[in-house]
Amino acid sequence: MSTAIVRWEPPPTIAAVPAQADNDADVIEMWLRKKAGQTQVNYVRDVARFFRVVGRKRLAEVTLMDLHAFDEHLEREGLMPSSKVRTVSTIRSLLTFASKIGHVRFNVGLAFETEKNDRNLAAKLLS
Repeated sequence: MSTAIVRWEPPPTIAAVPAQADNDADVIEMWLRKKAGQTQVNYVRDVARFFRVVGRKRLAEVTLMDLHAFDEHLEREGLMPSSKVRTVSTIRSLLTFASKIGHVRFNVGLAFETEKNDRNLAAKLLS
Protein backbone atom coordinates (compact mmCIF):
# COMPACT_ATOMS: atom_id res chain seq x y z
CA MET A 1 0.00 0.00 0.00
CA SER A 2 1.36 3.38 -0.98
CA THR A 3 1.68 6.14 1.58
CA ALA A 4 1.74 8.88 -1.02
CA ILE A 5 -0.26 11.93 -0.11
CA VAL A 6 -2.96 12.72 -2.59
CA ARG A 7 -3.61 16.37 -3.03
CA TRP A 8 -7.27 17.20 -3.33
CA GLU A 9 -8.15 19.62 -6.07
CA PRO A 10 -11.53 21.28 -6.07
CA PRO A 11 -13.59 20.71 -9.19
CA PRO A 12 -13.46 23.44 -11.79
CA THR A 13 -15.77 26.22 -10.78
CA ILE A 14 -19.06 26.47 -12.50
CA ALA A 15 -19.59 29.80 -14.16
CA ALA A 16 -21.44 32.18 -11.89
CA VAL A 17 -25.03 32.92 -12.70
CA PRO A 18 -24.89 35.79 -15.16
CA ALA A 19 -26.40 38.96 -13.78
CA GLN A 20 -30.04 39.22 -14.74
CA ALA A 21 -30.48 42.75 -13.42
CA ASP A 22 -28.27 45.77 -13.00
CA ASN A 23 -29.97 47.10 -9.88
CA ASP A 24 -32.63 46.42 -7.27
CA ALA A 25 -35.30 48.31 -9.19
CA ASP A 26 -34.83 45.93 -12.14
CA VAL A 27 -35.08 42.94 -9.79
CA ILE A 28 -38.30 44.23 -8.28
CA GLU A 29 -39.74 44.94 -11.73
CA MET A 30 -38.95 41.39 -12.91
CA TRP A 31 -40.34 39.91 -9.68
CA LEU A 32 -43.61 41.81 -10.12
CA ARG A 33 -43.96 41.14 -13.83
CA LYS A 34 -46.21 38.04 -13.67
CA LYS A 35 -48.19 39.11 -10.61
CA ALA A 36 -51.83 40.17 -10.84
CA GLY A 37 -52.63 43.89 -10.71
CA GLN A 38 -53.78 44.16 -7.08
CA THR A 39 -50.99 41.82 -5.96
CA GLN A 40 -48.47 44.18 -7.57
CA VAL A 41 -50.00 47.12 -5.72
CA ASN A 42 -49.82 45.26 -2.39
CA TYR A 43 -46.26 44.03 -2.99
CA VAL A 44 -45.00 47.50 -3.93
CA ARG A 45 -46.58 48.88 -0.74
CA ASP A 46 -44.97 46.09 1.34
CA VAL A 47 -41.53 46.63 -0.18
CA ALA A 48 -41.74 50.40 0.34
CA ARG A 49 -42.79 49.82 3.96
CA PHE A 50 -39.85 47.43 4.46
CA PHE A 51 -37.29 49.93 3.18
CA ARG A 52 -38.80 52.75 5.27
CA VAL A 53 -38.11 50.57 8.32
CA VAL A 54 -34.64 49.23 7.47
CA GLY A 55 -33.37 52.25 5.58
CA ARG A 56 -32.03 52.74 2.10
CA LYS A 57 -29.89 49.75 1.38
CA ARG A 58 -29.43 47.36 -1.48
CA LEU A 59 -31.13 43.96 -1.44
CA ALA A 60 -27.68 42.39 -1.14
CA GLU A 61 -27.17 44.33 2.11
CA VAL A 62 -30.38 43.16 3.82
CA THR A 63 -29.60 41.18 6.96
CA LEU A 64 -31.47 38.75 9.13
CA MET A 65 -31.61 41.49 11.76
CA ASP A 66 -33.36 43.73 9.23
CA LEU A 67 -36.07 41.11 8.80
CA HIS A 68 -36.47 40.80 12.56
CA ALA A 69 -36.65 44.60 12.91
CA PHE A 70 -39.33 44.72 10.21
CA ASP A 71 -41.31 41.94 11.84
CA GLU A 72 -41.15 43.73 15.20
CA HIS A 73 -42.17 47.02 13.56
CA LEU A 74 -45.25 45.35 12.06
CA GLU A 75 -46.08 43.93 15.49
CA ARG A 76 -45.85 47.41 17.05
CA GLU A 77 -48.08 48.79 14.28
CA GLY A 78 -50.75 46.35 15.42
CA LEU A 79 -51.09 44.37 12.21
CA MET A 80 -53.26 41.29 12.48
CA PRO A 81 -51.12 38.14 12.58
CA SER A 82 -52.30 37.07 9.12
CA SER A 83 -51.40 40.48 7.65
CA LYS A 84 -48.01 40.45 9.34
CA VAL A 85 -47.20 36.98 8.00
CA ARG A 86 -48.31 37.99 4.50
CA THR A 87 -46.26 41.20 4.57
CA VAL A 88 -43.08 39.47 5.77
CA SER A 89 -43.68 36.69 3.23
CA THR A 90 -43.72 39.30 0.49
CA ILE A 91 -40.21 40.42 1.45
CA ARG A 92 -39.01 36.84 1.72
CA SER A 93 -40.42 36.17 -1.75
CA LEU A 94 -38.52 39.14 -3.17
CA LEU A 95 -35.28 37.99 -1.54
CA THR A 96 -35.79 34.45 -2.84
CA PHE A 97 -36.34 35.76 -6.36
CA ALA A 98 -33.24 37.98 -6.11
CA SER A 99 -31.24 34.95 -5.00
CA LYS A 100 -32.59 32.72 -7.77
CA ILE A 101 -31.48 35.16 -10.46
CA GLY A 102 -28.07 35.69 -8.89
CA HIS A 103 -28.64 39.26 -7.73
CA VAL A 104 -27.88 38.42 -4.09
CA ARG A 105 -25.40 35.79 -2.96
CA PHE A 106 -27.31 34.69 0.13
CA ASN A 107 -31.04 34.66 0.69
CA VAL A 108 -31.46 35.84 4.29
CA GLY A 109 -35.18 35.24 3.94
CA LEU A 110 -34.51 31.51 4.20
CA ALA A 111 -33.05 31.96 7.66
CA PHE A 112 -36.02 33.98 8.92
CA GLU A 113 -38.78 31.86 10.38
CA THR A 114 -42.23 33.37 10.22
CA GLU A 115 -45.03 32.57 12.59
CA LYS A 116 -47.43 30.04 11.22
CA ASN A 117 -50.79 31.59 10.54
CA ASP A 118 -53.39 29.08 11.76
CA ARG A 119 -56.49 29.87 9.69
CA ASN A 120 -58.55 27.38 11.67
CA LEU A 121 -57.71 28.90 15.04
CA ALA A 122 -60.97 30.84 15.29
CA ALA A 123 -62.98 27.71 14.50
CA LYS A 124 -61.01 25.73 17.11
CA LEU A 125 -61.61 28.41 19.73
CA LEU A 126 -65.34 28.54 19.02
CA SER A 127 -65.90 24.78 19.14
